[in-house]
Amino acid sequence: MLRMLSVTQEASVQQTSERPGKKATKVPACRQCQEPGCCKTASFIFPGETRRTHCAAHKKEGMLQASAQHCTVKGCKKQASFNFQGKNKALFCNQHKQEGMICIRSVRCTQQGCMKEATYNWPGASNRLYCPTHAKPGMVDRTSRSGKVKL
Repeated sequence: MLRMLSVTQEASVQQTSERPGKKATKVPACRQCQEPGCCKTASFIFPGETRRTHCAAHKKEGMLQASAQHCTVKGCKKQASFNFQGKNKALFCNQHKQEGMICIRSVRCTQQGCMKEATYNWPGASNRLYCPTHAKPGMVDRTSRSGKVKL
């Protein structure tokens, strides 16, 4: 039996985002890409604006990702990742980082005094605890798709 859709039901179906292997989700019209026929969530803005208007596939030249913190150097549009140890907010990109700054976006090894990025934990755990140097035998690399095991 064929079912008729009302105009509002048809509109909501058009706003459904299809992702391979994922359940279909509805994107509110206010956060939807402004490109005609695109149903993806808008993530990009022009500098100085507050409303997201385009998805990654349809972003215009000069647009920035709305959710990313950008480098504080005037004119730099790269994502900030660096600041001094103990600070929470990233201020500079890799190109403009100052002497002694570290990447604060990465997870650090839990070994006392180690400043390397943590990549290993026990099988089944999702977080990262140790760097390759301090990982215990049997731990797996949580950043690798193959899940390298520390021997």
